[in-house]
Amino acid sequence: MQVTNMRAIVASMAVILFSFQSSATETLTGEEALAFLDEVAAKQSEQLKRLETYEIKCTLTFENSHPKYSPLETRKVHLKHGAEALWANYETSSFSSKDGSGEPSQRMQYLHIANDTLVGRSDSGHSSGNPTHGAFIWEHTSYKQKSKDGLGSLSSVLRLNDFRRYGYGDGNRPLAEISRWAREKKISLTVIKPAKGKDPNVYSVEVRNPDLGKKPFKVFAIDTSKSGIITDITEFYSENGVDWVEDGKIRVTPEEIEPGFWFPMTWEVIQYGSSGSAGPPFRYRKCETQFLKTNAKFEPDIATLTELKLVENAPVMYTNVKGEISQMLYRGGKLTPK
Repeated sequence: MQVTNMRAIVASMAVILFSFQSSATETLTGEEALAFLDEVAAKQSEQLKRLETYEIKCTLTFENSHPKYSPLETRKVHLKHGAEALWANYETSSFSSKDGSGEPSQRMQYLHIANDTLVGRSDSGHSSGNPTHGAFIWEHTSYKQKSKDGLGSLSSVLRLNDFRRYGYGDGNRPLAEISRWAREKKISLTVIKPAKGKDPNVYSVEVRNPDLGKKPFKVFAIDTSKSGIITDITEFYSENGVDWVEDGKIRVTPEEIEPGFWFPMTWEVIQYGSSGSAGPPFRYRKCETQFLKTNAKFEPDIATLTELKLVENAPVMYTNVKGEISQMLYRGGKLTPK
């Protein structure tokens, strides 16, 4: 997409929204509110075509107070998402304290999905010890089908959809799906025009479930001048529909990476416990993007075990096209039965 076309898209969005901005109406409800979101989502979708193929490098930080999770975990992700292949490399380090002191346990994962094969390697162990190495090779008949089947379970690990949920979405679903979801679940939306003296491009959206009372369970802000990115989200929780507490927050920092195209380069998620924001958060997540290349081109190279650089006698789980699984060992550059 040319830069001139992108500027035209931004301008057309401004024209669509002008009637609401200049009217005396302060809010939109019902189908008018849904139509407003649909218009913004349609223009957003045009811009997101730049991300049909992309390369991204980012760092994720997880802080947890829940005993089931590590107090601190960092994950470095390098992802290439092409039209006919996917390549991912990520390294996770878990710490026993939130200040990052002590020796981390580490886990590295490498994945390559190409024309007819998915290969991957998973390493784990302390940095000073001897890590364990394991790999898998998964044959398939279609990259697109494997993307639909195999990547479904991997997407949360690879963070494939994060920028569509955070920035281009409300934290749970992309903006383009919110109207359909609201209609199906009979959720009430109210769009509030910016108050006088505030940024005229930032609209507030209140989300209500009529079965839970009149108070919104989610409020978010859309910046129509920045690719329709949702910049601030506040979520609320109630057990009885009367007493509501602030359940969590999402903060997004967009940056203009190309003329007229904004991307959520940083997002933060804060989750509170039953006491709401009056108490300390029990989970915190942050993603910082260091590099993004749009419309990236990748060759659908053949995925092989050689590129995994496995150690001798590394265990390999082999799955053929029929879905039959065999336990193998990597010896002398070849697979042998275990």
